[in-house]
Amino acid sequence: MKNKKFISKTKSIYIKNSPWSRILQQQTRQAIEDLCIGPDGLMHFKHKELGYATISFANICSNHFLLQVEPDGKQYEFSDIDELLADGWAID
Repeated sequence: MKNKKFISKTKSIYIKNSPWSRILQQQTRQAIEDLCIGPDGLMHFKHKELGYATISFANICSNHFLLQVEPDGKQYEFSDIDELLADGWAID
């Protein structure tokens, strides 16, 4: 049984101002819901202007969407998956 706390309330809604396709947005939601963490213990994201970032397994498990941009370490915090997508982030 899947952990429902990771499912977005608006799972089927396409974020129109996102630079990413509907499919990539759905894949991002699914990856977060399924906790698709890499062997390094991180989930990897991309942004067309800001580059690449990660979220730690611990943060995702606590429903804390804190992205750390590579390599400078700048952090962006989001309240939920929809906010993360609306800001232009997607799974890498």
